[in-house]
Amino acid sequence: MTIYTELLRLALEEEQQVRDVADCSVEELVDELVARRVELATSREALAPSATRAAEWTADLITHDVALVRLCQRLEIDQRLVDPTSPPSERDRLLDALASQRIELGPSTR
Repeated sequence: MTIYTELLRLALEEEQQVRDVADCSVEELVDELVARRVELATSREALAPSATRAAEWTADLITHDVALVRLCQRLEIDQRLVDPTSPPSERDRLLDALASQRIELGPSTR
């Protein structure tokens, strides 16, 4: 298992203990993902020049991916972000799947 997928899996487990995503509406989950995408874009701009900030960037990416996985689960979109053998394009595939369902996530952070 890759370090990233293990960290993502642990974050998903922790988040599940804190709140029941089944009680969240699709709109709430979309709002959460949009907020995380904004944070990710901001941290990309602020942290990109600094290799010493890799931990902060990784934490923001994991938080984004937790929101992405939860929304995909709610919409019954098959996702494999926690699968260490999934291709690097899995996140993009999921974002495209959301776009095909006309879910607006704002400006791209790709």
